[in-house]
Amino acid sequence: EGLALRARFGAHLGHILFFGSRARGDASPESDLDCLLVFDCVTPKVKEELDQLSSEWLLEKGLVFAWVAVSDADLKRLRYEPFLQNAQREGIAA
Repeated sequence: EGLALRARFGAHLGHILFFGSRARGDASPESDLDCLLVFDCVTPKVKEELDQLSSEWLLEKGLVFAWVAVSDADLKRLRYEPFLQNAQREGIAA
């Protein structure tokens, strides 16, 4: 999935971190794929593309893609946000 994300967003996508049960290896077949995506800038077009990709993966793979998209600047600004700290701590880079 990381390669598909990189192909779709190119240089605008800096970091990809998969976290949650699939990243930990304790997922059930119904578990979603949690992903923190760090972009140079998160625009409405980026969010629209991510929504479309989520729909495609659900239809094609039966995979629920739960994404959180932040800009690099917002990630730095929100560095003490517990959710983001946890995602970065347990995340697996792709």
